[in-house]
Formats: sequence, C-alpha cells, structure tokens
Amino acid sequence: MSRLRAGLAVAAVVLAAAGCGDPQLWARYRAERDFWRARRLVERIELNPRVARAAEFARAAAACRAVTTAFPAAAWATPERVGTPIAADVAAVSGQAAIARARLDELAGRTDAAIAGYARAEADYAALPPVALEAVLARAAALERAGRSAEATGAYAGIIGRFPLVDPVSGRSVLAAMDAPLRVAQDQTRAGQTAAADATLRAAEARYAAELERQDGRPPGFDLWVRMAQVRRMTGRTEAALEALRHAMGQPGASRPAMVVRLAETCVEGGLPDSALVYAAWAERGFEPVRPRALVLAARAWELKGPPDSAIVAWGRYLDAYPTAVDTSSLARFQRGRLYEDLGRWPLARSEYRALIARDPTHALAFEAIRRIPAWHAAHGETAEARIEGRGALEDLDRLIGSHRDARVLQQARAARAQVLLAMGDWAAASTALGELWDHYGDTPVGADAAFQAAELNERQLHDVTKAVALYRELAEHAALDADRRRAQDQLARLGRGRG
Repeated sequence: MSRLRAGLAVAAVVLAAAGCGDPQLWARYRAERDFWRARRLVERIELNPRVARAAEFARAAAACRAVTTAFPAAAWATPERVGTPIAADVAAVSGQAAIARARLDELAGRTDAAIAGYARAEADYAALPPVALEAVLARAAALERAGRSAEATGAYAGIIGRFPLVDPVSGRSVLAAMDAPLRVAQDQTRAGQTAAADATLRAAEARYAAELERQDGRPPGFDLWVRMAQVRRMTGRTEAALEALRHAMGQPGASRPAMVVRLAETCVEGGLPDSALVYAAWAERGFEPVRPRALVLAARAWELKGPPDSAIVAWGRYLDAYPTAVDTSSLARFQRGRLYEDLGRWPLARSEYRALIARDPTHALAFEAIRRIPAWHAAHGETAEARIEGRGALEDLDRLIGSHRDARVLQQARAARAQVLLAMGDWAAASTALGELWDHYGDTPVGADAAFQAAELNERQLHDVTKAVALYRELAEHAALDADRRRAQDQLARLGRGRG
C-alpha cells in the first residue's frame, strides 16, 4: 500500500507539471487513486466482517460505486477502447471496483446479490478478458461457499474455450483457463458423470497439445506440459504422464527439485513403487527444500511395494526428521498405526493412534483414530473394552463439540461421534447421531453417507423399515449428487416403496 501511495503521489506531481494535458492519463490516475481508497475500506471489512458496522459497509460500497460511476463499463470497457493501453487500464480498475462491490455483498451475507454482482461484472467487462475471468472465478467461489456445487461447476465450465490459455498481449500463461477443464472433470467424476469427465479431459488434452505447438520452449510451455501430465494421469496413463513431466522439466522456468517430486508422486499414484523410490531418493539426497515431501513419497512407495515393516520404518524416518511438522507428522503417525493394525500388532497400533490424538486432536486423522480404537475391540468380540474405549472417546468428542466453533472441526467431530456409537453397538443413539449429521450437512457427501448408514441401521438393527424408507425418500429428493439420488431410488425399489 505504501508503494502504491507513493506512486500515486508521484503521478499527481507529474500530471500537475504537465497541466493534465492527456485526459486518458488523468482518468487513469483518478481511477487508480479512487479505487485504492475504496480497496482499503473493503480490506478493513474483510479482516472481520462480523464486527464491521453497517456504516462501514455502506461507505465501502459507495466508494466502489463512485469508481464504476465515474468510469462506467459502457464507456471504458468497449472493444474499441480497451485496445488502447491507458483506456484498458482504466477499464480494468473499474472492473475491479465492480467485483469488490459484489464482494461486499458476499461479506454482508447477501449471497444471491453477490453472485448476481459477479455475473454483472463478467458481462459488463467481457471485452477485457482478465477482468471477466476474475469475475467468473469470484462467482464460482461464491457458489461453492453457498453449497451450490453444480452451479459452481457450470461457472468453471464456462471458462473452457472462452478464455485463451496464453495471454496474447503479455505471452503469459492464463492458469485459471488451463486449470478449468481439470476442475470440471474432477467435479464430474465426483458426481458419477464418468463419460462427461472423459470427454472433458480428451478435449483439454487436444487443446493443450494445439497450444504446445506454439508455446513449446517458451515459458507457458512448462505450465502446459504439467497440465498435460495431469490429464494423462487422470485418465490412467501413467507412463504418458511421466513423459509429459520429463518434457516439462526441460522447459524455461522449470524447477528441477519440484519436477523430481512430481515424477515421484505420479509413480506412486500410478502404482510404480520402484520408480517412485528412485525419484524420491534423488529428491531426498539432492534437494534439501523438498526432502520432507521426498520422505513421505518414499514411505508411500514402500506401502505399495512392501513389506509393511519397510513402510513403518520409512514413516519413522520422517517423524525422526520432522516430528512437529503440521499435518504430515499426523499422517505419519496414523499410517504407522494403520500398518501395525494390519500386521496384527494392536498394542503398537493403539499407541500410535493415541499419540496422534494427544498431539493433534482436531486433525481429520485424529477423528479417524478415535473411531478405530473402539471399532477394533468391537471387531474382535471385545464388547466390554469397546464400550469402555467408546465412552472415553465420546467424552473427548463432546468436549470438542462444546468448545469449538470451527465448522470443519464440528462436522468431523459429529461424524466421529456417530461412528463411535456404532462401534459400541448403541444402535438407537447411533441412528440419532447419523440423522443429525444428515440434518446438518445434507448438501455434502458426509451428510448423505450418514443418511444411508442411518437407513441401513434402522432397517437391519432397529427393524424400523418405516424410518429407513423415510430416509431413503429424503435422499432421493434432496441428496446433492445424482449418484446418491439414484442409489436411494434403488433402495426404495428394493423395499417396494418406490411410489407414494
């Protein structure tokens, strides 16, 4: 901000000395100055929207509106004017002010108004692709935050083919345009739309290949080859993905350490543990900044290759080197616990799980560890031990639920609580807990999975077919994913309740 302020001051002096003879230069100065002031007001609200007063929102909105009113899109963001560099700068500032205005609506909880504002900015500044793209991305993110995932996917799909992969003016990669088809294909796969995902990826690969004919050996070539590798990996062609990564390694701007790690990751994900170990060892020995990731990949490769004891040792090497690393140390402890459990060494497994729970109780894997301890005892017929462990876990989870406000923690704690009750064999309480998950998180996979579990539990353990049918009907009508709605309809047909 201080640099921008100084720059604006210098510009004011220059313009004053020049007598403001160039109207466009003066317009750009005014637009940048006024939006800088507006942006500061928006940033203050972004720090903590909940405590911002209505007057602060109004002042920031008025400042943004003043920019778009003084420099309207209809006058500045036309195809003719944006061909002039200074006019394009003015239009870009005006577009950013329009997006910031919509952002204020989102911060104030007016989600529909915000989404409409982003869409309006996208349309008004269509002649300026960078601004239009920024508006599309803001709209997609707002839709995701609002739980409207299908519409968000549609917004990302709208990027494909509309925006260039490489900016024709600057020659730089347009990463959001390159990434859009990958994101859409991932969403389609999650929704069970396999054929659509394959078609999206095939089209993306063809477009990357066409662009590479122009960009190979230039800076965008690296970004294109990396995404070519992602497409090939997502379509199960590991060797072709590795070939693309080797091409990427030879492009301008490629980081050799990062590329060696990418090669190791692709080998692990493609089921090539021997090659993964070679790349991981290369990264570990030769490139200190990526050594933590290399150790993780080596451990994962040993899990694929075997024996399990070698993977346990590999994860132990990571913990010895980075015992307090955020997230990954929790992963290492969990994996060691899981491997010990698979080998039948339960006391060692339980020790790893408890160490994870004690060190990082709100980590996603800690909640899985909490579930696994009573579940192991239940699976081995140790009912009393399962109930003892379960009661202790429920006390810990109830404390977490009562003391945290983080949405992720609450969701995972509630889900773990339901699973612990299942492990304890407390079917009625488990059914209630699963139903609450469906009520709280019905638009997420967690909520849908809980509803299916609750329905099965009511049918098979509690012998309450009426309740099971009611849950399947709710899923058939309200589940977010097509695959879940179809699954619920199949269950209703099985129970002879497909109608009525």
